Amino acid sequence: MPIGKKTWLAEAETVLSSLVLGWRPTGMELRGSPTIDKWSIVEAPDGTIRLLGKVTGHPNPDVGRGPWTMTSILLWIAADSNWARTASRFYFLGQPRFQAQLSQARRANIVLRAGAWLADEQDYPEN
Repeated sequence: MPIGKKTWLAEAETVLSSLVLGWRPTGMELRGSPTIDKWSIVEAPDGTIRLLGKVTGHPNPDVGRGPWTMTSILLWIAADSNWARTASRFYFLGQPRFQAQLSQARRANIVLRAGAWLADEQDYPEN
């Protein structure tokens, strides 16, 4: 596993653990985060849970050029659905694609699946 990936995974695991323990990002920490509009929660072909939507303000100028962008693995969605954390970054959440309430059970499922994915990735042997 490349060093960069190991660092990225460790950061994602730390952020997820902090969120589970009650930490929430401040407005200053969210400042500069990209926005995802017309978003929905999807299961990717690899079985991970991600956000799909129209991204603006991403630091990589190639992200958001197409009609839809799929994020990295979804770790957390704020209770008020104003922001989300993926494995790589925070996002402001614009209007969802479908008007549906996220239940506590659905939010918990996202966190559990993200944690399981991170654990599997951390155990992957380095080459």
